[in-house]
Amino acid sequence: LHPARLPGTYKFASAGVISNLPLNLRGDPGGTVFDFSDDGSLDITSAPVAIPNLSANLVGGDIDLPFVSAHGLAEGDIVVLYNPTDNSYSTERTYYRDGCMLQVAEATTSTTARIYGHVPSDFDSADIDCYKLAGGGVQISGIDIIPANSATPIRIDGHKLVRLSGISGATGAPNSTILISRCFDISVDDLGGSVHAGNAYPIVLSNCQKA
Repeated sequence: LHPARLPGTYKFASAGVISNLPLNLRGDPGGTVFDFSDDGSLDITSAPVAIPNLSANLVGGDIDLPFVSAHGLAEGDIVVLYNPTDNSYSTERTYYRDGCMLQVAEATTSTTARIYGHVPSDFDSADIDCYKLAGGGVQISGIDIIPANSATPIRIDGHKLVRLSGISGATGAPNSTILISRCFDISVDDLGGSVHAGNAYPIVLSNCQKA
């Protein structure tokens, strides 16, 4: 989706979903309004794709990922290592689970991938599920957001490369304006609006890397 700069007010009165597609949405700064006041929402989502599990334990500092079978990865892909066990990262909260995201530098063999940088810590292969981010990227610029009363208006999930700029969210909203989760390579510039009510903020990043 790559529209021209379209001014006007756009009403979101229900839950809208854009799945498994890259999105480039350019508003007219000061002239494009997304109105979520009827509790509509927009989910820009792409579920991570399962890939083969690791064939050996990883040690912090490793640069190669070994898989039990053909991984199908290519340069630039983002591998997600995820431990689904409650408290595996921290005992502070049950849903603090261990994991990380790693970018593929080279598919050295059909079952081994070399990464940029290195593995940040030790991972037991028996504990880890492996995924690949499937989202092709999200770019949104030049919009003013009228928030919802009981929902986060815009949620971005599962994408590699997220670029947000020139976005304004109304101050005092009861919920965060934009939630970005499970994304890699994020840049936010010129985001308007001050802290909202309670624990709601203009933008929230959850389980993301390289922001």
